[in-house]
Amino acid sequence: MKFKSHLLLALFLSLIFLTTSGFTVVGHRGDPTKYPEETIQSDNSAFDSGADYVELDLHLSEDGVLVISHDEDLSRVTHTPAIVSQNTFQSLNQLKYDNGEHVMSLDQLFEHYKNRPNTKFVLETKIDHSLDPSYELEEKDAVYKEKSLSCAA
Repeated sequence: MKFKSHLLLALFLSLIFLTTSGFTVVGHRGDPTKYPEETIQSDNSAFDSGADYVELDLHLSEDGVLVISHDEDLSRVTHTPAIVSQNTFQSLNQLKYDNGEHVMSLDQLFEHYKNRPNTKFVLETKIDHSLDPSYELEEKDAVYKEKSLSCAA
């Protein structure tokens, strides 16, 4: 399944490249060489350094909130063992990265960037469908994409 999601991401990024002039720069998880990955500080650094897009990963919390995190287990980035799908967003949002930012939802990210229309994101859903045959995460992601397209029009 990882191969399939990586292939889809590669095809998507290739499409972006082919339909625009020049190169498209994507900040993978923001700018994790300078700041904790997938935080506002990391995203801002990537955009300030010239990224056209920032790639972010999404997991679904126990209560159905789209949570920004590369890993299902937040131990590596928050130093607190917490599995996204086994916790409510309210409890996940209490966890902090090394820079003091809290784990955030996709709603919170969009709220933060609502007045910066040039910020663009590549969203990767992270779920193993052999363990969870539901496509709830992808369906929620599609709704967000429709909302963002209608707001941009």
